[in-house]
Amino acid sequence: MAASPIYVPYTEAERQRITAEILERGDEQFLLYIGFIYYGFIRSGSELRLLRVKELKERTVLVPAARAKNGKAEHVAIVKQLAALIEQHRLCSYPPDYYVFTKERQLGPVPVGKNWFAKRHRKVLEAVGLNDGEHTVYGYKHTGAINLYLATKDIELVRRHCRHAHAGITATYLRKLGLFDDEAQLDKMPDF
Repeated sequence: MAASPIYVPYTEAERQRITAEILERGDEQFLLYIGFIYYGFIRSGSELRLLRVKELKERTVLVPAARAKNGKAEHVAIVKQLAALIEQHRLCSYPPDYYVFTKERQLGPVPVGKNWFAKRHRKVLEAVGLNDGEHTVYGYKHTGAINLYLATKDIELVRRHCRHAHAGITATYLRKLGLFDDEAQLDKMPDF
């Protein structure tokens, strides 16, 4: 299977340019959205777009079955960086039925539309010279998965955080992202 544009992670330099551009625009809500994708590996569509305060638990984010890719309700661990974002934005101080992401850019009763963040993201990518059709909002999940694996070398941890059924799926996923962590072993190949 050929790699598709949804499998393009961001380099650190690209991430820094994008973050700087979003900060210059004063779009804290968009950085929060990206933070949930990067740190929580939460899919950018209805899993995240329709996130409600009541789904933010003490140590996890609940992805309800109706919105999960596999149709099963699952909890995603909240890493310390995501916990800091949740605290910074005081998300848990709002009514439980409020949506985290709204057009008003503050929590409220009506969520953003389907392409709300994709349109904003496209403008940011244009501004930083990455509007190549390959970079997407979904790429932050891939970037997070790569960075977590490189930091821990724990494929089981990445599997759980990605909510994959088994480690084989995670290994294939990481390979599609261009991550090959066996160079040292391959260097042992005898000469012909």
